Amino acid sequence: IIVVEEQLKRLGAAAKPRLHVLNKVDQAQDDEWKLLLHQKTDAYHKTIAVSALQGCGLSEVRTALCELAARTTLSFSILIPYEEAGLVNHIQTNGIISELSYLEQGIELKGRIARSLSGPLQAYL
Repeated sequence: IIVVEEQLKRLGAAAKPRLHVLNKVDQAQDDEWKLLLHQKTDAYHKTIAVSALQGCGLSEVRTALCELAARTTLSFSILIPYEEAGLVNHIQTNGIISELSYLEQGIELKGRIARSLSGPLQAYL
């Protein structure tokens, strides 16, 4: 974990939310892995122990991923002019479009996109 933390710092990503998944805990020789569970747990860092073989911890991983997605995703409802139709491709490539309508005044879109990729949409939010 220390090596990963150092690499993330070098990449400028140390402050990004993270989910650490300790897999195969059913094969651990002792209980030392339990100490890793509480190394860094807050709103942006979470560690979950998993045994895919036994099915333990999988629902916690799913829940944590959904929570992470909710915190880092922007829901939007926008109307963009036809001159900016390229934004539709940006959203299709990087997000989810739940509704799309072609109106006289422009393209109406509803959906979700990662906050980090929402820059091009800012003028229409």
